[in-house]
Amino acid sequence: MSEEPGIGLLRDLLDNLREQPAQISAQVIQRWSGRSGGEALQKLLEREEVITDAAAAAGELRGALARLADLAAGRRLEALETKSRAGSLAPSELEEFQMLILKLGHRDAHGG
Repeated sequence: MSEEPGIGLLRDLLDNLREQPAQISAQVIQRWSGRSGGEALQKLLEREEVITDAAAAAGELRGALARLADLAAGRRLEALETKSRAGSLAPSELEEFQMLILKLGHRDAHGG
């Protein structure tokens, strides 16, 4: 799970839109008025650069989520690398460490 700022808001927004799809950004702004993150969403949705084409927006969202996943995986890899250097990896962590090295293409992750 990523610890980047706004991830909780993004998760809540996606859950809300899955349950109650919105046709226009004003509906989202109205729903989130007074809620935590509502002002930030309003500022984002009022910008001219907001993608209104559904297919383009979905592609942009997939790309952003993939970048966030890679960022979270990179941070996890760093944490496991630190534990590996200290010699304190559990067997399941070693397996995860090796998988992340392959996934992220960091062949030199353990100093070699």
